[in-house]
Amino acid sequence: MQRFNHNIEYVGETRIYFKNRAMQLRYSGYVADPNITSYIVEGKIVGAVCKFTSKTNKVWHSLYILFHHRKKGHYKRWIENNPDKWIITTPDCEIYGAVSDMTNRVYEALGFSDNPGYQAIKDYYGDQMAKRADVFYMQHIDEGLVVLDEIFSSWQAKTAFCIHPLCQNDIDLFINTSNCTMERFEKYTIMLAMEYRSVANNFLSPMEDHPGYKDHTKIKLSPLSEVNQMLVADKVQNYKNFIEHYKDIHPRSEQLTLYFEQWFKALAHCGYYDDLHACISTQKFQVIT
Repeated sequence: MQRFNHNIEYVGETRIYFKNRAMQLRYSGYVADPNITSYIVEGKIVGAVCKFTSKTNKVWHSLYILFHHRKKGHYKRWIENNPDKWIITTPDCEIYGAVSDMTNRVYEALGFSDNPGYQAIKDYYGDQMAKRADVFYMQHIDEGLVVLDEIFSSWQAKTAFCIHPLCQNDIDLFINTSNCTMERFEKYTIMLAMEYRSVANNFLSPMEDHPGYKDHTKIKLSPLSEVNQMLVADKVQNYKNFIEHYKDIHPRSEQLTLYFEQWFKALAHCGYYDDLHACISTQKFQVIT
């Protein structure tokens, strides 16, 4: 399965495309309408349209023309039939130039896609998916960035969050230092990522013997606020994923629930959220289901 399949032939498959696009655009403040509409021409479904609402309540439209209906003027026809509607696209779509030749009512939302850290992790993850949850690994990054934006994290913290999977595990650290991937980032960003590795790896979910399982004050946080912000983003997204895909079926659900609760009690001392439930309700993930 592809995160962004640019060659979809059946309209039902556009839901996956728009769901992942919605996650990516949420960082820029665009909220997707869960109802995707078919684009019909002369009784045939030639594409699909998803609406997005910006922070200013302006409505935008993302248009996907099905692969076997392209080069037939359907995009231009939709624009001509909807002269008052605005179009949103992203660099990944690679259509901004062509659409801007048809209308000036188009905007290319960069989001975090122009960040070198985002580009690096996107290339590293590709279309890899978690086997149990059946979700793309990039979902963790996209949704984590939403949390970091809400707690006003710095650009360096967001970049470090993007690259933390490149160095968190020993094998990833070895690969990405051997191939010089880490050398493309600023020293401060690398330092944040490595400090995150140190703190996060000190208390992982399989470690029931860690004193933090029974006493959140035993969890060692970082003296750097940006690293603790990264931890907030990581645990919020991980817990959301746990609730959606694992909580009712995981054999260690009770232990994992306690694990997350202890993390959030510890992180509450950083002043971001009062408790676990407030954290989850504040994150405002709203994507297509």
